Amino acid sequence: MALKESRQSAAWQQHIKSHQESGLSRPEYCRKHGLKLHQFTYQIQRLQKPSNAAKPCAFARVVVNEAIVSANSLPFSARLVLASGMCIELSPAADPAWIAKLLIQMKGLS
Repeated sequence: MALKESRQSAAWQQHIKSHQESGLSRPEYCRKHGLKLHQFTYQIQRLQKPSNAAKPCAFARVVVNEAIVSANSLPFSARLVLASGMCIELSPAADPAWIAKLLIQMKGLS
């Protein structure tokens, strides 16, 4: 079965290469060679898709800086800027429940 699939892939790859060299549109090329346009398009997408082995790693190295600034030393911990230009700065000591209520009220104003 793998040999048959390999031959079919090689045949489609040859068609794709020939199409690119022909200068014809996909529909014209398919009519000329007796191919179904939807199958040809599918094979182009399938064969030109990068393989899983070629995908870059999804992880990145993270370096932790030991000099972490205390949240309490910051003048504010969050800044909300609204479309109107209004700016709300929240201190690190702001109560999370109060912030949630504020956001719900602000949502009602929009």
